[in-house]
Amino acid sequence: MMGKDDELEARLAELAELRELAKQAGDEDLLALIDQYMGEEVGMEATRFTEDLNSWLAGDMTSPRPDWRGYLMAAIGRACHRANLKLRTRPRG
Repeated sequence: MMGKDDELEARLAELAELRELAKQAGDEDLLALIDQYMGEEVGMEATRFTEDLNSWLAGDMTSPRPDWRGYLMAAIGRACHRANLKLRTRPRG
């Protein structure tokens, strides 16, 4: 069973692999899109984490505290998914 740190490392490795593929292909547009997607997704997850943490702090704090790693993993996963979709649908040639 993978721990949160292992899962995060796997997501980061997936992101690094996508970036490396784009670099090897000399695809600066895809690299820029990956960065854009990461910025958008991390921004959304940071907002969600902040809201959840504030709710937890305002509540009785009996539930588990929100874990930032889960939010970051979700952002990386969605950014990679979006980049993979872009990779598959772009013209080849």
